[in-house]
Amino acid sequence: MKKIIYLLLAALGFSCTVEDMPVMYGPLIRDYRADARVVDQEGNPIAGIEVSVRENWEFTSVGYTDENGFCSVSLDEHPNINMFKFTDVDGEANGGEFINKSIKMSDARKADVEEDGIISIDVTLKKRE
Repeated sequence: MKKIIYLLLAALGFSCTVEDMPVMYGPLIRDYRADARVVDQEGNPIAGIEVSVRENWEFTSVGYTDENGFCSVSLDEHPNINMFKFTDVDGEANGGEFINKSIKMSDARKADVEEDGIISIDVTLKKRE
């Protein structure tokens, strides 16, 4: 009788365990994030670049790059991200005025997705002339 109930629950998408049997169904819960590194054309890190994400056609600022050009974005807090935008908001203060750049999420995913749910994005900004 128990086997029939377990089979019916499994057919409906419910998970259950029998003794040491692993869970076969259910949501995969992971921490996802995007780690972005922003550099200039010579490979020098750029601090103070605003990192924004676009969800449902609206951009939201999520942070700024540090002195090493890094910014980390939790993707769990932003489930519908479809684009990243990198904006120089401080002008000459970070070594020059840089041209803004946008990267589609699909392109970022193609670039480098690690098994642990981290998307690595390397961004090179050109100086404005």
